Amino acid sequence: MNAAGDLLELFRYNTWANSRVCETCAEADPQLLTMPAPGTIGTVLATLAHLTRMEEAYCALLQKDSVAPMESREAFESRDVAALGRRLAELGTTFQAWLQTATPEDLRRRLPITWLDFEVSAREALLQVLSHSAQHRSQVLSALGAHGVDVPDLDYVLLLQQER
Repeated sequence: MNAAGDLLELFRYNTWANSRVCETCAEADPQLLTMPAPGTIGTVLATLAHLTRMEEAYCALLQKDSVAPMESREAFESRDVAALGRRLAELGTTFQAWLQTATPEDLRRRLPITWLDFEVSAREALLQVLSHSAQHRSQVLSALGAHGVDVPDLDYVLLLQQER
């Protein structure tokens, strides 16, 4: 197993969980996505856009790209669920590809979190992506569930069961 074996598996799960959340949003009443949703970043759609934008920012840092060319928050929030879902799938593939070849040195590399004026290791940045995305997926599903939407269970073992 490579240096990032467990992280690779967790990003595989993250990609699957993001996909399930996007599918649930796509099937929900569109009004539920844009109405105020306490416990989220304003609305379900804004929360999903924020999740996507942050995954994109950390992915750019890992790839030694600047986060400056990123779309604005408003541009991300103007995307529909399908576009956000496609972007999250692409990001999931990119994270997993990066992790496939990551060396211990890659994981120790320092990354500048410019919006916090703080540095973390690449490993710490990857863990931030996972915890951050889990937090916001939970918010999205809680908000939808409060309005009677049947939300999926995102347990890791369900991914394994689905595959076996």
